[in-house]
Amino acid sequence: MTNPWLERFRQARAAALFLGLSLVYLRPIWRVFRTHLAPDLGDPLFNLVILDWGTRTLSTGISGIFGRFWNAPFFFPAQGVTTLSDHLLGPAAFSTLGASFGLGTIAAYNLLFLGSFAASGFATYWVLRRSGRSEAAALLGGMAFAFAPFRWDQASHLQVLLTPWLPLVLWHFDRLLVEGTWRRAGWFLLFYTLHVTGGSYLAYMIHVPLAVLFAHRLAGPARVGWTGARLRVVGIALLCALALSGAIFAPYLSARHEIVRRDWDARRYGASVVTWLTPAVPNLYSAAFPPRLRRDENTYFPGFLPSAFAVVAIVEITAAARRRRRSAIGGTTKPRVGERALLALAGLAFVLSEVRTWLGTPQVRALNFKIPILPYTAAFGIAVIALGIYSVLRWRRHRAALSATAPEAPEEDWNRGLVLAGTACALLAFPIVYAPLMKIVPGFSAMRVPGRFLVFASFAVAALAARGFDRWLDSLRARGSDRRGAFAVLSIGVVILGLLAIELAPRPLAWHPLPAANDFPPVYRFLARRPVAAVLELPIGAMLDDLPYMYFATVHHRPLVNGYSGFMPPENQAFRDACCTPVPDTQRLALLRRWGVTHVVVHLDRLTSQTQRRAARRWNRKASVRRVYRDDSTVVYEIAPRAKRPAPPDTIPGHEAPRVRRPRQPGFHAARGPGGRLRRKSAPLR
Repeated sequence: MTNPWLERFRQARAAALFLGLSLVYLRPIWRVFRTHLAPDLGDPLFNLVILDWGTRTLSTGISGIFGRFWNAPFFFPAQGVTTLSDHLLGPAAFSTLGASFGLGTIAAYNLLFLGSFAASGFATYWVLRRSGRSEAAALLGGMAFAFAPFRWDQASHLQVLLTPWLPLVLWHFDRLLVEGTWRRAGWFLLFYTLHVTGGSYLAYMIHVPLAVLFAHRLAGPARVGWTGARLRVVGIALLCALALSGAIFAPYLSARHEIVRRDWDARRYGASVVTWLTPAVPNLYSAAFPPRLRRDENTYFPGFLPSAFAVVAIVEITAAARRRRRSAIGGTTKPRVGERALLALAGLAFVLSEVRTWLGTPQVRALNFKIPILPYTAAFGIAVIALGIYSVLRWRRHRAALSATAPEAPEEDWNRGLVLAGTACALLAFPIVYAPLMKIVPGFSAMRVPGRFLVFASFAVAALAARGFDRWLDSLRARGSDRRGAFAVLSIGVVILGLLAIELAPRPLAWHPLPAANDFPPVYRFLARRPVAAVLELPIGAMLDDLPYMYFATVHHRPLVNGYSGFMPPENQAFRDACCTPVPDTQRLALLRRWGVTHVVVHLDRLTSQTQRRAARRWNRKASVRRVYRDDSTVVYEIAPRAKRPAPPDTIPGHEAPRVRRPRQPGFHAARGPGGRLRRKSAPLR
């Protein structure tokens, strides 16, 4: 039995290793974490704005979570705009806690950024140790998952990096199904809460591996015995988890944004076979990969060492399963001719879907191929029917023998379930599977990047790599049993971990400075002091150009017509397409007045010509607006409210107009309506 103090020492050593590697890879984060963002000022700056908004609203209490939080102040007058992207509710709670200790939003963001790597590695290490892996193998698996190349490619998306709770959720859920105790239920609900509040993408996707683990324990070789007490504990835990997910995703449903993705989105951002062979750009060896084969958010090559050890594990698992089947059946298990034909048909459907995926890329479209391609739905249907018939035929041939197969070791049930869950997530990342399901499964059509399902498959790959590394070390130990041989094995393990640390190391990240609130342009402090209902900032063009407006607006938090997100409300898109050169015309101005916009900020230094600057300075001479602020680079106009029409004399208190009998107008005649009231009714014109 392992000494608990020794195990805690090993855990502390592993935590120090993952934290040290994270600090080295993110250098010099310890010096700039309060003032800089990495690796760019696109999505990281947007996530920082969402984090700041969450910190501001959550500090008001529970009412802020269920009220203002979901109405972030951009894309005015649209409502529920927080649901247009990942909510970052959990990180906002962390930032709110840090604010009480004087921690700024930028510092909170960077601590989450750093922790997403270090904590993911340690969580993976902890789970692998619990599942029977050696310390060296658990370290290798933790490094393979935490510092996987695709994570460096996703460094701009904090919500995708927040995976520390993923291994813990899956592990404790599996233990809950096996043990059925309140203690396991509590741990599962804790880590499930931390995970689903991190962001909507991973919160939604984790239910796929959870469902696979549940089905595996329900109908797998080692079926769980459902006693009354265990069923009660598991049922209550699942109900609590569903209630929490319902509370988080209810605002997304109630917002009812017209968010529908097309097959084109699945084709562009879905996975391909090449995806698993594509290194991320920050990798040290990425320059050797052909640039023409690189696609957006499709860099999931695990690395050479993790891939090699994962292959070792897969070969071992496959060979062991084949030996068990042969011993149970008493003969060959090779498929017959008809079964091979079905497998070939399913493979052909997959190949045709790959052709469709690549024909939609800019690299191949430029070649002007004119060949018919099979739709994803048809390819998916062919593959499902072929594999379904194949499975039925195989089961009918060997059902008696397979049911008598000798059981495996208990820890293998978890490993098998994890591999199945990773396989399911990997398949969902491919357009042949995702595109048809996107039309029938609620929530799928709202996700822009189905390839992010590979985040969960990456954890399975890391677990397989740890298993393969253990088997390789065991084979080395078997060759020599003396102390010198054990020391040699230990040295080889250390060398392998060192090589892996070098292989997974990214190129140095670019850290970009951000101005502090005191250094913001003075116009934003001016807006903070005035009664402003909503603001439009000009010029307005691509959404990415609005990110500085959103960041500077954190001083006053007034609603902005501008905005940036994964989606854009239709009314804001229509306004953006028609406005403004360089200021709103009469029609756009009337629309802004109807929306309730009271101020327009024109940044003269961002206009492209002197003619536009001159027109922007003189806008108040030609429109019903009033200039209320001006400096060398900015002008602020206040939109005059719509003039009220004078009230009729008979509505002025104290003045009664004489009653005049009005003649009947031609084309109209009086008619009695419901209740005997007179109403006007149009008569047919003659």
